[in-house]
Amino acid sequence: MSFLAAIPALVVSSRELYMEFHLGFQGFLFLASALCHVPVWIYIAVFHSGRLAGTFFPGFTSSRLTGMPPGEFSPMKEWKLVEEHLRQLANNPLDARRRESLADSYLRLGTLDSAISEYRKAADSLDSGPEQARLLYRAAYVCVERRMSVKKALPLLRRLVRLYPRSYYAAYARRILNRYEAYEAAGLLNSGATDWWDGGGDPPA
Repeated sequence: MSFLAAIPALVVSSRELYMEFHLGFQGFLFLASALCHVPVWIYIAVFHSGRLAGTFFPGFTSSRLTGMPPGEFSPMKEWKLVEEHLRQLANNPLDARRRESLADSYLRLGTLDSAISEYRKAADSLDSGPEQARLLYRAAYVCVERRMSVKKALPLLRRLVRLYPRSYYAAYARRILNRYEAYEAAGLLNSGATDWWDGGGDPPA
C-alpha cells in the first residue's frame, strides 16, 4: 500500500515544471502518504530534494537549472541567462522556479525594479503556502533594503501580514510597517530625512 501511495507522488514530482499541476497535489499526497504509513523522509525527498540540494550544493543546483557552469557570471553572460529564462517562461509562464531565477539574475545585474516584479509574479503563480510567503518576502526585502523604497513595498508588506500573520516574514513586515506608521503619525514622511521611505529609483549597480 505504501508503494502504491508513492507512485502518484513520483508522477507529480516528475511534472514539477508545471506548477499549476504540481503544487495543488502536494497536500493531498502528503495526507495520503501519512495514512498509508509512508515515512515522512520519502515525502521530503520527493518534493524538496531540489531545495535540499540547493542548500548544501548551491553551485550544482544553479548549474542544473540554467545549464551553465557554477560560479558568478559576467554581465554579458548574465544577460544571456536572462534571455534564456525569458524564452523558457514564454512557453511556461507559471514556472515559479524559473521566474525566481530570472529575478535573481536581475538582482545580480542591479535592475531592482525588474527583480522585485519577477519575485512578485513568481509568488502570484503559486498557491498559498510557504513558498509563496518566501517569494513575497524576497520581493519586499529587495524593495525595502536594496531599492530603499518602503512606499513601493507597502502592498507586499501588508499582503504578507494578511496572508501569513504568524510567519517570520510577517514579523519583518510588521516591523517596517510600524516604523512607517510612526513616521506618518509624526508627519515626517515628507521631511526630506526619510530616504528609506522612497528612494526614488534604482541605486547604481
